[in-house]
Amino acid sequence: MQLRLPAGSLLLGVLLSGMLSCAAQAQAANRRCAPPVPVPQDRWRGEYFANRGLSGTPVLVRDEGVGDLFFDWRLNGPDKECGMPVDDFSARWSRTLTFPSGTYRFTVTADDGVRVTIDDRVVIDEWHEQAMLTRSADVDLTGGAHRIVVEYFEHLGSAAIKFNWSRTPCLAKVAIDHWRGEYFANRELSGQPLMVSDDGVGLLDFDWGLAGPSASCLTLTDNFSARWTRTFAFAPGYYRFKVNADDGVRFYIDKQLKLDQWRPQRAEHIVEVELGAGNHQLVLEYFEQYGSAAVGLRWERHPCLATVAADRWKGEYFAAHDLSGTPLQIRDEGDGPLELAFGKAGGNQRCLNHEEFSARWTRKATFATGTYRFTVEARERVRFLLDGEMLVDQWQEPKASPTSMDVTVPAGNHRLTLEYAKVPGEGVVRLRWEVVTRAAPVKR
Repeated sequence: MQLRLPAGSLLLGVLLSGMLSCAAQAQAANRRCAPPVPVPQDRWRGEYFANRGLSGTPVLVRDEGVGDLFFDWRLNGPDKECGMPVDDFSARWSRTLTFPSGTYRFTVTADDGVRVTIDDRVVIDEWHEQAMLTRSADVDLTGGAHRIVVEYFEHLGSAAIKFNWSRTPCLAKVAIDHWRGEYFANRELSGQPLMVSDDGVGLLDFDWGLAGPSASCLTLTDNFSARWTRTFAFAPGYYRFKVNADDGVRFYIDKQLKLDQWRPQRAEHIVEVELGAGNHQLVLEYFEQYGSAAVGLRWERHPCLATVAADRWKGEYFAAHDLSGTPLQIRDEGDGPLELAFGKAGGNQRCLNHEEFSARWTRKATFATGTYRFTVEARERVRFLLDGEMLVDQWQEPKASPTSMDVTVPAGNHRLTLEYAKVPGEGVVRLRWEVVTRAAPVKR
C-alpha cells in the first residue's frame, strides 16, 4: 500500500523529514558525547563542562587514550556539536596507572587555570587566569596503582593544555638519615632542583675544583647552588661544627640559623652549640660563584665544653674578668666540696689560655632541715649565693682568710653558686659546708 499525500502536504513532508534528520543527528551526537560504556580506568577519561567550575553534569565525555594529554584548541572549543562553548568551559581528565617505585616529574602547560592531583593530593595548583604557563612537580611514588586527575578551565582567548611525566634518573629517593643533596642551576636555591642525590651518611666533603657536581644531571661549573638535609641522632652535649666553603654557605640546626656567610669567599667557620639527646635536623646551604668549588661539614663532641649533671659542680670559665660572654670551658668538677687551685699560667692551656679569668660553679644539693655552716676561701674576688641569695660578697674587697656563715636551710634541693675572678699569680678557691644543728624529728 502506498501512502499518497495531497499536493499541499509537500512542504509538511519536507519539514517532517528535516525534523527526523535533526533528531537522528542529535541522537548520534548524544551517543558520541556521552558514551554508553564507561572509559577503562587505565585510559584517560575526559569530562567537559559548559562552565568554568567543573559543576553539574558534563556535556561531553570522551576516551582520550593512553598517551600524554595535549590539546591546542586555540580560539575554538573542545566540541561545538556537543554544545561546548569556545570560552568559559572546564574539563577534567582522570586515569589510574601502575608505577614502579621512584621519583617522577609531572609537568603541565596551560592557558588558563590548571590543577593536578595524585592520589587525592594536590601537587600543582595554578587555578587562576593566566597566559601560557609551565609548572613541574617532583613526586615520590611507591610501586603500585596511583590515581591521576588533571583539571582545567578556559576563560577567554586561546585554550591549550599539555600534561606529561617522566621517571627522573637525576632525582634519587633518599632516606631521612642520609644526606639528601638538592642541586640547583642558579645561585639562589630557587625552582626545582635539577638533581637530587643520596650523599651518604658520613661527613660532607666535596671539592669539585673547576668542575661541577655532575656532568650528566647538572652541567654547570659556576653559578649553581645546593642544599643538604639530614636527620641525625645525637647524644646530649656540646658539639663543635666546622664548615668550610668556597663560596657562600648557611647552616641550620632544627630550622634555626646558626651560620650565615652567604657571600663569595673561601673560609672555614666554627659553630658551637649544645644539643639535647635525640634526633636533630641538619641543613647546609651553599652557592658557587666562579672558579674553584668546595664545601664541607664535620662535627665533634666539644673538647672544652662538658655536659654536667645538675647534682654535680658545673664549672664555667670565662676569658673576661666579669663572667661576661660565652664560657670558653665547661668542666665537671665532681659532687663533693669545691676545692681548686690554679697555677701562675691560669686555666686549662688548651681551652682557656688566660692567666686572668673568671669562673662560675653551680650545682643542686639536697639538704635536711637544719643549720649549716658554709665556709668560703679565696685569694681573689669571690661571691657565694644560696638559692640566688647573696651570702658572701668579696668581689670588691677580696681577703685571703676563710669566711664562714651559719644558715638555716629547709629540707629539699637547693642551688649553690660560687663566682670567682683570678688575678695574675697562683689562685685558690674553696667552698665546704657542715651541719651545725639538725631539726628535731617530729614526734608521732
